[in-house]
Amino acid sequence: ELRVEHYTASSASSLLETNYVNDVMKDASGTLWIATTYGGICQLIANDFGQQWHTPQGADAPAGANSVRALCQADGNTVAVAAMDGTVYSYNLDTQQWQRLFRKAFRTYSMAVDGRGRLWAGTRGGGVWVNDRCLNETDGLRARQIYDIAMAPDGTVLCRGESPYDFKSHPYTMKLYPFINGAIHPFMTNVIDQQRYINRLIVMNDMSIRSSFKGFKMIPTTV
Repeated sequence: ELRVEHYTASSASSLLETNYVNDVMKDASGTLWIATTYGGICQLIANDFGQQWHTPQGADAPAGANSVRALCQADGNTVAVAAMDGTVYSYNLDTQQWQRLFRKAFRTYSMAVDGRGRLWAGTRGGGVWVNDRCLNETDGLRARQIYDIAMAPDGTVLCRGESPYDFKSHPYTMKLYPFINGAIHPFMTNVIDQQRYINRLIVMNDMSIRSSFKGFKMIPTTV
């Protein structure tokens, strides 16, 4: 049976300090990490004892961890935390220690880790950063507004963002054609005969109207 539970800042059973939730991540242990604005990070741990809430900030948590935009599990015992001010931290699950990885002038919207352990960060206005290096046009990336980053099983990095072009679209021309019996058939071939019949019908109707009787003639009945 599927049960849906709703947690808010006013819920007695939750530790949420705000209703502004920016990101939700599930780590390798099954714990849910909830990134909020002005409320830091909350953890929802589900185990045999039920559901437990925990705040991993701690006394040594940096000030930027109060407002978190994105989360990502970097490895088995480390979670990458992107703060609203552009700073990315790492939080060690074993030692519960924070470490500053790097700080960008742009807010990080999404993060992912590739097979080589490199941290990819998509930013608002700063494009994509791989660890401490920003990808640019020489890398084949022109977009500066990146909202989502995902890793495909074959190692391909998928990025979603705004178009870098002024016309706000992609630079490709796409046309769809039906593929029937191993041959490509343009859509026009499916309507040529019907359109030819319609054109002939219209022409015949015009000729009939043009040659038909118009007006009336008065014939006197008396002399």
